[in-house]
Amino acid sequence: MILFRCNANSRLGFGHLARCRALASAFLDYGVECGMVGPDKIYATESDCRIFKIWVPVLNWNTSKEDASLFVDIIHAHNGIAAVIDDYRVDEDYQIILRDAGVKWLQFEACFDKPIWADWLLYANPGAKDVDFYASMRRTDTILMVGAKYAILRKEFSMVVPKESDGIETLLVVFGGGDDRGAILFTLKEILNNFGEQFNVTVISGSGNPNNNELVRYIANCGENVNIIINPDDITKIMSTSDVAITSGGTLTYELSACNVPMVIIAISDDQKASLAWQNLNCGIYLGSLPDLIEGEITNALDRLLNEKDLIPRMKKSLSETVDGNGAERVSGTVLRGLGVL
Repeated sequence: MILFRCNANSRLGFGHLARCRALASAFLDYGVECGMVGPDKIYATESDCRIFKIWVPVLNWNTSKEDASLFVDIIHAHNGIAAVIDDYRVDEDYQIILRDAGVKWLQFEACFDKPIWADWLLYANPGAKDVDFYASMRRTDTILMVGAKYAILRKEFSMVVPKESDGIETLLVVFGGGDDRGAILFTLKEILNNFGEQFNVTVISGSGNPNNNELVRYIANCGENVNIIINPDDITKIMSTSDVAITSGGTLTYELSACNVPMVIIAISDDQKASLAWQNLNCGIYLGSLPDLIEGEITNALDRLLNEKDLIPRMKKSLSETVDGNGAERVSGTVLRGLGVL
């Protein structure tokens, strides 16, 4: 069994949990069972009963050493062959406890401000080539999986047929499955104030967003060109039929890239500031962090996409070359070969 330690809740969002599910499914395709440790079980879906053989909620984080010791006990109790760490609270003390307990693990990272002792390091940011990993590495045998080709997505994203369009008729507004920090309402007001009914706007929100009631009330008073879907069954279809997305950073950007959808990106957490890399690759327009956003910036971004006639085609070309949806298969295969399972 491979045990996952993941940090996810309505405040942090569920991108980490989504990619853990996708990676666990890839391990399961190879016949390797998985277990989830960390998130409250209220966030488990019906499919999680198939993906994860066990689910152990750990709702309080007291100290890094305490959590690491608990995780090691769970790994050993279930004869774990390896672990996956998708929790940015994990520091060097935590990793040393894993190492000393003989645990092999894959570690997701978003920044490199701490020592890394993992057996496998995963950093899927498309700007990975500009990052100095080696200053943080404490082992010479750590296997690096860096760049967007290692982005962990659900299997259906590898089978998307992108929409063929160079204009903007359909706008998607999506800021994850958790707390959107008010980003959706801010975005909608600016779009409707400046573009009226020019676009058909679809809003996707998750049931964990505490602002849903306010959003539903606001959208009920908008025109028929605006609708909201909470926890859609087929987010892949909605994404792939959109012309442009206004989105937060993180997992969503990889999903939209796989669907070949140009993005206007607004970071709603510190780890999403690395989304600037998408702009550097000409896959989207990065507007910075939500607290720093001023009225008019979303409008200016949409005006660029509307008026620079070759901008959307260039973005789509770059997107098509960045994420192919096969990252989970690549990562799971690399880990299992390292464990001698394949």
